[in-house]
Amino acid sequence: MSFELPALPYDSHLLEPRLAKSWIEHRYMGDHLDHLRVLNRWAAAQGQAALSLDDGLRAASEEVRHHAQEAWNLTLFWHCLTPRPEPLVEPLATMIQRQYGSVEGMKEACIRILGESGESAAWVWVLRQDDSLVIATTGTGEPMTTEGEPLLVLDILGDSEALERLWPLINWPFAARNAQD
Repeated sequence: MSFELPALPYDSHLLEPRLAKSWIEHRYMGDHLDHLRVLNRWAAAQGQAALSLDDGLRAASEEVRHHAQEAWNLTLFWHCLTPRPEPLVEPLATMIQRQYGSVEGMKEACIRILGESGESAAWVWVLRQDDSLVIATTGTGEPMTTEGEPLLVLDILGDSEALERLWPLINWPFAARNAQD
């Protein structure tokens, strides 16, 4: 199999009560696995068993690009959460403090941008652009058009309350590692 479902970095029940085990298993064993199955069929049709998600993101087929994007987003998303939240660490702590005043200020900025995006938003992104942070949203299967390195992504699927549920589960050390040069 060319595309395999990556292991979750935690047991699916450990994010409860914020995220139900059934929701995680549906997104992981259902949606994420389905995206990979489509990509495996595409790879087989290409006669290549060793294609990458990057190859899928550049494919001619819009359907393949959609599934590659969603598989990529979900792979990153699972690592952006943790059942044992830890404090914000450097260099991300300084960046957030300088730009938003606090983690709560950044959360409010995410909520504001999410509101501006409307129901089409499926993902909320925090990206690094040089020494600043940019918050952006994308719809399902849409590529990121904002320049920057992804630090974290939250799967909100058009649900404005999802950000509230996910925020306490953010894996700040993971996002901070992504922020390092």
